[in-house]
Amino acid sequence: MTQAHPGERRRRGLAAIVLLALLGGGLAGAWWLLRPTTSPTTVDALLGQARAESLAGELSEDEAFRLALTEAELARLLRAGLSETPAALETVTVRVDGGSDSVRLHAEGDAARASLRLAATLEARAVDGGLSLEVTSSELSGLALPGVADDALGDLLAGSGEVGERLAREGVTVEEVTAEQGVLVIVGRAEDPERAATQLREAFGAVGRPAPPERVGPGRLAVRDEPGPRLVLAIGDSVAAGTGATDHRDAATSRVHGALERLDGEARGYRNLAEPGATAADVVAGGQLEAASAIVASGEVGLVVVSVGGNELLDLLEGGPCAADLASSACDDALAGARDELGEELATILEALQAAGRPEVVVLAPYNPFSVGGDGEAERRTDEAAAALTATTRAVASEQGARVADPAADFAGRAGSLTLLGAADPDIHPTARGHDVLAAAILEAAGRDLARLP
Repeated sequence: MTQAHPGERRRRGLAAIVLLALLGGGLAGAWWLLRPTTSPTTVDALLGQARAESLAGELSEDEAFRLALTEAELARLLRAGLSETPAALETVTVRVDGGSDSVRLHAEGDAARASLRLAATLEARAVDGGLSLEVTSSELSGLALPGVADDALGDLLAGSGEVGERLAREGVTVEEVTAEQGVLVIVGRAEDPERAATQLREAFGAVGRPAPPERVGPGRLAVRDEPGPRLVLAIGDSVAAGTGATDHRDAATSRVHGALERLDGEARGYRNLAEPGATAADVVAGGQLEAASAIVASGEVGLVVVSVGGNELLDLLEGGPCAADLASSACDDALAGARDELGEELATILEALQAAGRPEVVVLAPYNPFSVGGDGEAERRTDEAAAALTATTRAVASEQGARVADPAADFAGRAGSLTLLGAADPDIHPTARGHDVLAAAILEAAGRDLARLP
């Protein structure tokens, strides 16, 4: 194999960066199902059969690049870029058409490990020295998610955080994007190709944040009820119930129980009354609060974990005005109503627990299950909705002497790695690693030092 000249390697690196901005930012790097499971795919790994040629003329050799890719090469690059993701493509085809003004990329593929098919058409053009990328159509089959997820997908496909702006900030100028008989040709230059390559690798690698290291670890109990002193009592929704964890030892509340035992050096009891689908109103009216109050009154409880707000958020996003338009005034009104109802019901829960025996109480605030790492309107608005419910949770908890565990920062941009959205049967519930993040938030809210965990 002939070794490339340093200038040629720089041109190839920059050419690949532009390709990643077009394909990776538009498809692989941004779509939450396609997030890397270990480490981000590097630009070098995506080069494949890419051909970079120096340009003659006014541009200096070190600044100029020309990338020409056939449809078959684009398909190989796209498939390689997704090979280590939960939605690795078994088959993929790319069709290029257009002319001197703009180029359309039509990509279709079948996931190897899930019953999903992706089809998208992107239009790319050079505008004022930058790269303009627009999704003109997209389709994701086999995915049962609320309508808001469609908006989020569109936002992510549309450029993964304004690819053109990132290119401009790194001194990359795209002068031409053309199609020549089924071949994609990108021509441009850069002030500092090596720095552009480094910065954009990091920028695209940050999309769809990987899961953080495990901090708490699995609990001791695979059951939801074990008698003992200083009970850890859980009430609320499916998150508290442990949904998403295939073994209850991986559930957040079981992890909390196990961590407290290790920190104290003493056995504790455990009781989990939580029910999937429960709202705060359901906890009050459905029997959970009555049962929990009786247990607290017995004097056996050391810590109560209350998880509510998640189903209130889903109810808000899955139906009514917010499902139709997150930015509408009607959605704002619906959010205000949800906040008021959550506040009233949570106050009832906390007042009853305090009246029964004044236990230590930590309320787990909802995370945004659609935080996939994009910069679009859908993600911003779902973040705002989750934050609004959390603000209400904090206000009520403060009045009632309870503490709040807020996992929002740790879940931000990690729906692909901390929830089951990337599974063959997509689900918004946390993975085992997601439950570990929740357990850490609960323990820290309760004032426990995780650094002391054996």
